[in-house]
Amino acid sequence: MTRASLFALALLCGCSAISAFERDATRLAGEVPSGLGRVVLVAVEGADEQLAADLLAALEREFTGHDLFDEVRAASPGETEQAPRLFVTVLSAKDDEIYDLFLIKSAYGCRYEFEVELRSARGEPVLSGHVTAIGLDDVTEFEFLSPEKRRDVRLAAVEDGAMKISRGLRRAANQRAFDALRAMPEFGLPAGVAPLSLAVLGVDDPPGANRIRGREFADHLSEAMSYLGPDFDVLSRPDALRAVEREPPVHGFWALADYEAIRLGRHLPAVRVYVVGRLRLEDGRVEAQARVLDRKGKALLERSAVAEGLGALQLAAVALAERLGEALQSAPLGPPDEHE
Repeated sequence: MTRASLFALALLCGCSAISAFERDATRLAGEVPSGLGRVVLVAVEGADEQLAADLLAALEREFTGHDLFDEVRAASPGETEQAPRLFVTVLSAKDDEIYDLFLIKSAYGCRYEFEVELRSARGEPVLSGHVTAIGLDDVTEFEFLSPEKRRDVRLAAVEDGAMKISRGLRRAANQRAFDALRAMPEFGLPAGVAPLSLAVLGVDDPPGANRIRGREFADHLSEAMSYLGPDFDVLSRPDALRAVEREPPVHGFWALADYEAIRLGRHLPAVRVYVVGRLRLEDGRVEAQARVLDRKGKALLERSAVAEGLGALQLAAVALAERLGEALQSAPLGPPDEHE
């Protein structure tokens, strides 16, 4: 059959085989509460051991990477721990070699259909529905399609499913942070002090932490402090990071020495005060502390904040920014030209 004949046949069919394979039936709904905690147990049904392990690993990357939960682990039979539980039932699994007459190309695809329900620690359904997980990649010759390539496509489908499951939770977490930012009041500085130029240098992770969250928290804190009002001029994170890369603190940001602060000032000539911090993650909570330093490394004030539940890292950053803004109104700050 000629190429023209194949194209004519595809037009008669009226659709692309690849498009049909990619049809997404994902539908998730529910009211996600803010206080789910920081640990979630996952139960996968209808899957072989490899698929269950792959799905658990993908969910862990999604949930922890987006600050939804700190710990994701498989639910054990008979486990009585009071924690949210995610139930994932594999309804169908399909992998296929597709030749698309409409697009005149070949592809290898993997598709899973999941039924999903997330329950709170009290057993109440908070998010449920259907998820279609799809992985697809172009193929030149099916006979040369290696087992490794097939597994990569299957893993891509699993990652797609995990991303769709977490999307509903991410929306709830992002909404909490957005609402907190919108509710934060603006703060004014005394006449002769404003504008106050400041830089969030960085935030230390807990000693021996398995996951690095300090840099992400510093990003959130810097963004939140930009909402304090027009009297505050917050240096962009890329500019602050470039200065820190040139003069990295030896013992971390919280223990920034006076000589280190002075050296940083050479790269940040317009910045009047620095903000440094440290994190503590314990019992499902995020505890954050921050210090405001002058250009010589002298501590001007210190504040802390605690948050838990979905989006705790962002929420703690917003709360900490608000407390710093309030405290800076009465801090011993000189006029803008007294920072040399």
